[in-house]
Amino acid sequence: MDRLGGATHKPGTAGWFEVPLFALQFLCFLQLLTDFVANVYAVGLLQRSLPPEIACMFLLFTPPLLLLFRRISARFVVLTGELMLLSRLASLALDTRGKMLAAGIGSGAFFLFFPATLWRLRNERDHAGGRRLSVALALATLLYVFLQALNSGNDITGFGAWRYLGGSLTVVAGVLLWVWGRHATRGTTDEPTAPENRGKWRMAGLCLGLTGVLAMLCFGLAFPAVLARWTDSNYLWVTALTTGPTGLWLALRRRIPGLRLVLSSGVLLGWNLLFLAALALTVWSSRVPLPADARAYPFLEPPVGWPGQVGLPLMLILSPVLYVNFARFAGAVAEGAPSVRTLAWSFTLAALVLLLLVLAQVFTTAYDYIPVVGPWFRDRFWLVCLAAGSVASVPVLLVRSDASGPAGEGEGFGSPTVMAVSAALAVAAIGAAAMTRAHPGKAAVAAPLRVMTFNLQQGYSAKGTRNFAGQLELIRRVDPDLVGLQETDTARLAGGNSDLVRFLANRLNYHACAGPRTGAGTFGIALLSRLPIEAARTFYLYSTGEQTAVLAAEIRVRGTSHSVFVTHLGNGGPLIQQREILDLVAGKTNVILMGDFNFRPGREQYQLTLGRLEDAWLMAAEKRIDPPGLDLNRRIDHVFLSRGTPVRRAAYLDPGASDHPTMVVEVGDAR
Repeated sequence: MDRLGGATHKPGTAGWFEVPLFALQFLCFLQLLTDFVANVYAVGLLQRSLPPEIACMFLLFTPPLLLLFRRISARFVVLTGELMLLSRLASLALDTRGKMLAAGIGSGAFFLFFPATLWRLRNERDHAGGRRLSVALALATLLYVFLQALNSGNDITGFGAWRYLGGSLTVVAGVLLWVWGRHATRGTTDEPTAPENRGKWRMAGLCLGLTGVLAMLCFGLAFPAVLARWTDSNYLWVTALTTGPTGLWLALRRRIPGLRLVLSSGVLLGWNLLFLAALALTVWSSRVPLPADARAYPFLEPPVGWPGQVGLPLMLILSPVLYVNFARFAGAVAEGAPSVRTLAWSFTLAALVLLLLVLAQVFTTAYDYIPVVGPWFRDRFWLVCLAAGSVASVPVLLVRSDASGPAGEGEGFGSPTVMAVSAALAVAAIGAAAMTRAHPGKAAVAAPLRVMTFNLQQGYSAKGTRNFAGQLELIRRVDPDLVGLQETDTARLAGGNSDLVRFLANRLNYHACAGPRTGAGTFGIALLSRLPIEAARTFYLYSTGEQTAVLAAEIRVRGTSHSVFVTHLGNGGPLIQQREILDLVAGKTNVILMGDFNFRPGREQYQLTLGRLEDAWLMAAEKRIDPPGLDLNRRIDHVFLSRGTPVRRAAYLDPGASDHPTMVVEVGDAR
């Protein structure tokens, strides 16, 4: 018999769809929280400062509203769940600020809906409900990975007409929740209230653990493209390692008799310690230890050592422990029989910790724009990820036994169905990741070589709307052979856990080099090319503010090697950084140096550069400005070339695809 909703269900009525229902609810929350953080960050990105809109983060602090109730009805669960789903629907149709508000309201609604759901488990002592919620979370992760794989590591439900797919999944969840509510509210007028056990701090720790698992999924464990960027790993096999162990865990959890008995408290603790160790190896090895001495720059990014190469697959293989933890935490909450007041304060603390973890991860990139505390987060990406992992794992010390109930009790959505669905999602995700890969080969390039530099503003247009498709279309119209990109590092929570570089490279069928690793805390630079990219290396520049870098590579065109450099200097285009770039360029032939230099013509940095290289705009035989009123005295996006390099055409194009114009240069004579 299934009693998650407070009413007794016969098999085949409401119980069978609780797992898909809550899977869609968890998927909705993961999408909402990711969108919420990304859009708060985007508003700050547009303002170049800490935005007042950051106050919207307090929308997560809804659990105190539970203090208004002595008991929670099934209707309350339905209403808060439907509010979350309606917010998701609204976020799919709104602009950046509207999406930020809708996603914030939806995320806050989840922090009412989820504690309310757990209270219903507690009131009925539905221990097996913890397992159902865990299975639902695992299926939500697999579905989320599949939706990303369809679009080169970017959730496809946020793009174009595919928003209708996202809306359809949300509507299905809403219908299932309504039907669930109809069954759950039958016969609940005289619903008894279970007495509360002691251990309020223990209950707070368990709720922290539940939130920590969700945080780890949002930080990267549900996003193979993000994980691949941590260690410059292959996206396809990271997708396989993300979905495979999860699918295997879902298959084995009921197929091996006594599996849950084997997972004693000691075994589970050991599993968590191994997972944390693998996580620590991964994030520590991917960090870039930047020297304090300015004389050590430009500093070559060290390769990820064997600990990181071993740590990432080991972490992914061990990652199902998060779902086991989730089941144990939820089951222990039911066993602990907390009051509404206890759950309210426990989830208020959990929401606070989640907010601090989210802000901390954002600060590892935006530290230069955060007063007082910001600089402390420089080069702390590894520590923030490890802290999130600890919040998800350490509370297993509070679980005295397997609190998820005896095998076979109240499972719903039977094991064969779960196995079939999980296997299908895992295979589909791997297949989609393989099918959407770029296959550029060795394309021939006709003279002249067309070069483009483009600051993407993290994928946002000049008006502040997400514009992956518009930026892709602009690049397609220009049809360049080489594209230097700036502000591309979206492969983190602040960037919506998207992968803008992979999206563009796959759609254009270009070779790609993504530049600095995520843990370095830069805003990102990248190089796309029709031709194979050789000897790609990333150098870090001395920075007292935001961290900057330069990407160096070799491109061979009709037997001639070109030294290509892409960069984005710090605010004001620091002179020391430009000197370091010129040191890298020294002695190179056929140099193409492009990027957002943050200095205008006439500045000392510009004059210093002209001492070694030539401004392609000044040397062009033909020039074009679109729109004609663009003030080129204020231009900071440049292409510099070796002396004597012929430039047939140069153009500055500003159609609003980003907040920067794009510069296009045709290098060499037509043959």
